[in-house]
Amino acid sequence: MNIITQKLKLPILGLLLTFGMFSCQALEERIRPKKEVELNIPETFDFATIQNVTIDLSSKDDKGNAVSIPYIGIYDKDPSMGGTLLYVTGTDTQGIGTDAYSFPSHIKNVYLETNIPGVSNVETPIVNERISQSFIIPEGTKTGRLSATEADPYYGFDNTLKGYLLYEDNWPYKGDFDLNDLAVKYNYNFKAEGLPQGRTRKLELIFDVVAIGGQFDNGFSIKITKAKNQRALTLDDIANIELTVNGTPISNYKNSSAVSQEDGEGVLFDIFSPTNLAADLQGTDKNKQTNCNSLPTAKLEITFNDDAVDKGLGISNLRLGNHPYDPFIYVNGNKGREVHLVNRTRTQRANNLYPYTIPDNSNDNIGTPVYKVVRNASTEQNMPFAILVPAVKTSGNTPLGFKFLIPQERSAIYQNDVYPSFATWASSGGGSNPNWYYEPKNNTVIPCK
Repeated sequence: MNIITQKLKLPILGLLLTFGMFSCQALEERIRPKKEVELNIPETFDFATIQNVTIDLSSKDDKGNAVSIPYIGIYDKDPSMGGTLLYVTGTDTQGIGTDAYSFPSHIKNVYLETNIPGVSNVETPIVNERISQSFIIPEGTKTGRLSATEADPYYGFDNTLKGYLLYEDNWPYKGDFDLNDLAVKYNYNFKAEGLPQGRTRKLELIFDVVAIGGQFDNGFSIKITKAKNQRALTLDDIANIELTVNGTPISNYKNSSAVSQEDGEGVLFDIFSPTNLAADLQGTDKNKQTNCNSLPTAKLEITFNDDAVDKGLGISNLRLGNHPYDPFIYVNGNKGREVHLVNRTRTQRANNLYPYTIPDNSNDNIGTPVYKVVRNASTEQNMPFAILVPAVKTSGNTPLGFKFLIPQERSAIYQNDVYPSFATWASSGGGSNPNWYYEPKNNTVIPCK
């Protein structure tokens, strides 16, 4: 009997030892830290994923007379081969079209379509942030009108700009770089409302919060910043301002302290208060998108006066061309502690509210915030505290209805199981893998909106 018992014990002991080995191995796998991804980010890299482009177009007939082209579609590829329409513009009765728009940084050439019989689609490079093209139209060719009669002026199109804004709220101290402490989807609508091409009467900015992963109750604001070689926006340019948060209009918003002019720089608008973005909105299942109905949304509508300087109707798109402007968060209700995209500067409001001379991770040698890790870091040297991702469906790259997937909590965006191409893109200074945001892995979450 003892012999039988001993014989039974031996295989059981073996099974226990084997199970113990696998259990220890599994435990070791769980606690073993991730292999650190190699990052070697150039100091001057600005993490730009879009390019602000000036559009210069002209059109005339083969006799040299000015001809208006009411519709010029700008595509990422030849539209006859399935290209995606990115923007619509045109030329006026003087044969001139001057406009501004933002395109994903990876787009180096665009195709221009006029829909005029006998005029082929034209491939045009983007050179020094500019699209320049001249059209020659055979004399007598009908170029089309948006109105019923040839005498009516050309009216501009409405256009849209979409993307995602991702923030780390631990600034000025280094965080975990999951960039999900606040994630906001934006949708900018430029409405001509009957104005000529290249002018805007109303700018509609829609912000949908898609993730709150931070521990602080942060606020969210935006400054409509000065475009290159243009006059800064002022309150005198604005006829009316309306803000709606979660479907409720904010009374007397235009005349409140939430709107302020930053002389020589633009106009500042507070959008979400810390109460709107309270950290407990994330719920117990942080950033698992189980609480989508509680995440806030806002719409800011800015109606413009006619420009008293250039005498044009509404406002020139060139003056509104510094996309996506300067959307930023302020940390834990402190309006002096701002977190911006790289190469944006703190607001005038913050100048006297935060001690930028403290020895932290994100100041240059004289204490000016640069919103990147520039000290006391190893592989994360020069990583940003905020980043923008364009929500643009370009041909052959993304499925219909592109959504940027948010990194899971404590999953750094550059890790191989989050966005594996991010490290190559950042380390190359944007030269390689510019479409990194189209290639998520398993440690990401589909956003609410």
